[in-house]
Amino acid sequence: MPRLNFTGRKKIARSSVQVVIRDGVPPRFDARISLGAYRLPSDAHVCVEAYRQTSWMRFPFGTVGALKEPADRRLLEFEDADGVLFRLKVISSREAAGRLVAQADRIPPRTDIDRSGQTESLLKVRSVDLGQEVWRFEMDDGACPRLLLNKALGDKNLVCGSPVFRALVIPQVLRLVLLRLFVEESSPEEADEGTAETREHWRRLVSRVPGVPSLPDDEDSERARTWVDEVIAAFCRSHRSLDQFCSAWEAGS
Repeated sequence: MPRLNFTGRKKIARSSVQVVIRDGVPPRFDARISLGAYRLPSDAHVCVEAYRQTSWMRFPFGTVGALKEPADRRLLEFEDADGVLFRLKVISSREAAGRLVAQADRIPPRTDIDRSGQTESLLKVRSVDLGQEVWRFEMDDGACPRLLLNKALGDKNLVCGSPVFRALVIPQVLRLVLLRLFVEESSPEEADEGTAETREHWRRLVSRVPGVPSLPDDEDSERARTWVDEVIAAFCRSHRSLDQFCSAWEAGS
């Protein structure tokens, strides 16, 4: 494909592209695309890209005027679907340079479970090779935060469900997420669509924890940092983190 020219491209809302991951080995995906509101050239090519870090795959989806899913939508380049994001590109067919007409980026997929009515996960957990590190936190702009666990630990669900892990790691992961979204990131007015949506999801989530104060209305970073500390303290009280850790530690001893 010719080199893409990004000049003058339109931004497509992520809500116009719905991606669903289907279980299997390898997993595959379905995509529902709605481009009617963007007045794009009907003969422009549409493609969907799946990516995670340096791995990516591209799938042709016909043209704006005649969208068509490819028969093979298997994610062969990925050992699993955890942490995979998607982007949609609309590419002109009338210019030799292959001008990028429009794009939607950092599209989080849903799963079959999500579509059945359960809430989409706000934290993705993956098992990877981390050497001697037990866990690591990653978060790209506008994307769902990821907790990476050393695959040597075994079943990630058993690890995340252990009282010691919940007491020691989960509050710190929550702190890292909130610091990134509400202290380090730009103001809500300047945030891109993906970041603003992720921030609002997490604000609603922590607001349900008993004893959490309201997020300060201003953009003072110190007040936001204090708010994060108060959220973590309320979270630990609500989950009795110290009591849970002590009980598990004594039982293990």
